Amino acid sequence: MTPTLRRLSVLVPSLVLGAAWAGLNALGSMPAGWGVADRLWAWAYMLTGPVFHIILGGGPVPDVVGLTVALGWLGLPAMAAHPLRPSVTTGILTALGAFFWFASGIVTMIMAVWGA
Repeated sequence: MTPTLRRLSVLVPSLVLGAAWAGLNALGSMPAGWGVADRLWAWAYMLTGPVFHIILGGGPVPDVVGLTVALGWLGLPAMAAHPLRPSVTTGILTALGAFFWFASGIVTMIMAVWGA
């Protein structure tokens, strides 16, 4: 395996799985009356992770959403761990960082759509 592929071997699958997870949530968890365009917008907002909280205005949120948003921001530098120094530990850190990034977008979307 080339050094570049080795460095991206955790990050790319983590991002693809996170985007797929957000897509499934956009398809299945949004209101039944929403059309395809609305669900695509919801998916796009979920992909932004904790930035979505800022898009909404950044006001006060429930503790669970606030904790998830904070972990999402911590996930951004964590995603760079494996590409910078490939090892099992940094691979786990990168995967967790991607998980928290996408989870913060999904939890914020749930709060925005269904209420807190």
